Amino acid sequence: MVFQVFQDVNNQLFTESIEAELRLSNDSIAEDQIVKRLRELGISEHIERTPIISVRW
Repeated sequence: MVFQVFQDVNNQLFTESIEAELRLSNDSIAEDQIVKRLRELGISEHIERTPIISVRW
């Protein structure tokens, strides 16, 4: 997995959910794989949240 850190997260374009963000790099990834990765990061319960809100946990 690759992550990018923005200088100002309030001025970036995001998809509507964390799941959709992960699909940007691989639109054929299975949902169970997405959940598995988010579980590894401890954020699987946030899969439907918008990334812009999620960066302020």
